[in-house]
Amino acid sequence: MPQPTPIKVLRPSFFGHPSILKLILSAMMLLGLLAVYLMETFTVPLNLGVTIHPNTIIYYTAIVIILLSSLTSLKILFFIWKRKYTILPNELIMRIGIISFETNSVFPSSITSIEVQASILQKIFGYGDLVLGSSSTVSVDEGGLSDGRVRWRMIKNPRSVKRTIKQLRLKNK
Repeated sequence: MPQPTPIKVLRPSFFGHPSILKLILSAMMLLGLLAVYLMETFTVPLNLGVTIHPNTIIYYTAIVIILLSSLTSLKILFFIWKRKYTILPNELIMRIGIISFETNSVFPSSITSIEVQASILQKIFGYGDLVLGSSSTVSVDEGGLSDGRVRWRMIKNPRSVKRTIKQLRLKNK
């Protein structure tokens, strides 16, 4: 039997991730270091008889900031790549993992509530979390909550997705 065509396939948003603020701050710090580097052309003598060149300090600080920003970017990309949310006509599927994965399914007819949760930063960028309450049992894992709820994290236009799921729920009742 062929699998039904997905209505929507969703992935978490890059801009909805809480660590995006760290990347923005890192970029601002790098711009500040670049400005200082361009302004400073002199050396600073210390009382210890050691001369430190501001360019050397700025260079090493910039390397540290670039490395930390790269690690944060990899963390965000890994988070996005390992999550996939699929809306089928008769099933909502959350898949977490890259090599080994876990799948949680919720049937639209068993959905008891749909909540949209968004932080201020997520609201600015148009993203949020969907919390699906279900009468069926859901395992407690990275996306499943202990009381029969499943959280879909960092969804673009969560209100639109909520409307789509509500329409599916009405069709399947």
